[in-house]
Amino acid sequence: MSDYDYDSYDSYDDDGFMYGSDYDAVEHMTRDPVGFQMHGYGGFGYDTSHVPPDEVTSELTRSAKEGDVASARMIVEKAAAVSDEKKNAVVNHARRWTEVDYRMSGFTKEYEWFDLTALATAASKGHHDIVQYLLEQGADPTLKGCPWEDDHLNALMAAEKLLQKSKNTAGSKSVGDDGLMLRCSQRCVDLLQAAKPFWKDATYSSSQYSNKREKFTNTPTDLEGLLRAVGSVPAMDEVPPRAITSKRGAAKTKAGKKKIAANYDSKENIINGTTSGNAAGGQHQRLCSRCNAYKPTGSYTKNQRAKGAAAKCKDCVNGLNAAQQQPKKKAQKKARNSKDFELALKIDDDIESIRENAKYRILEMRENVAAVSRMRQCVQEHTKASASLLDVVEQLASATDRAQCAMKEMVRLAREIEDDALEEGVLPEF
Repeated sequence: MSDYDYDSYDSYDDDGFMYGSDYDAVEHMTRDPVGFQMHGYGGFGYDTSHVPPDEVTSELTRSAKEGDVASARMIVEKAAAVSDEKKNAVVNHARRWTEVDYRMSGFTKEYEWFDLTALATAASKGHHDIVQYLLEQGADPTLKGCPWEDDHLNALMAAEKLLQKSKNTAGSKSVGDDGLMLRCSQRCVDLLQAAKPFWKDATYSSSQYSNKREKFTNTPTDLEGLLRAVGSVPAMDEVPPRAITSKRGAAKTKAGKKKIAANYDSKENIINGTTSGNAAGGQHQRLCSRCNAYKPTGSYTKNQRAKGAAAKCKDCVNGLNAAQQQPKKKAQKKARNSKDFELALKIDDDIESIRENAKYRILEMRENVAAVSRMRQCVQEHTKASASLLDVVEQLASATDRAQCAMKEMVRLAREIEDDALEEGVLPEF
């Protein structure tokens, strides 16, 4: 539970809170259900009193998120001292949380998910040392989690997502000139790929919540091979800083290009013993990665030279482009002169008609939803009218009871008067 002050705001609508704030709708509903319904978080009238509160993040997951190796090691060793089952439960634990979908009909639909495990959390933050430690302790990398809506990741997928993000933002101030986050995320990917062949997907690896994760029966096929494979991945101090590259593989900055050129020149791919293109006594040449032939630097384009050892000479690039474009042009010409072209046009027409029908269907569904909303409003109004009518009927019944009591009282008094008159001889007896 967070220490969020709910009384400091007058309303609890969706627009009043920014993404990533400390507000927890389930916690608000649990602590103040009446205020939650009155303010109508997510829309007036939604009933979410049946939604269970989210579980608290485990200590190991928090340590993995913060990159605290000492704390993570202490938690795992403490669980291992109890039993192996306890250790497996701790290293593979993922908290349960509930996603609430507010429907236009006025009802809600709930989805229960597993959050990321400690291993996947460390991989998503680039903490490679914790990833290696948890893999050595038997953490299952096949378990998926859903940290937010429509995002289901296991440890390797989380590391690859971080690596791609690091490549896209390489060279920025947030990453650093030495590409530290790029190197950390790359080592996480290397560690998880090294461990992947020794694991089979668990039957309970889905991110959807179920009771199947109460016991973790999935184990590596070869534990010793797993430890050797993970231990063979080079450490961070053994890997030199890489040039910062964009997602297409070419150097993004001038400094990155100079780093690639310097790293390439340091290799043994220069003829006649020279170590620089400007040095005397030899000609600076590069090895083409396609034809495996040494060619002068002028035989490579600027973009290809920036790729370092993966560079291709101009002849190979032009030949490769021509070889790729020629079959494509022949296929296009053949399609125009054959019945396949007519079939393609027919398929396009069918696709267009399907799109039009889908648009009409969507409009009809929206009208139906609006009609259902109107019917729901009418039912609520009729319910209120029926309640008012019942109140009137109850009032009439109460008045009738009072009238009957008065009539009985009048009859009783009349009989007493008649008896008194007879006793005094006022009325004749018949």
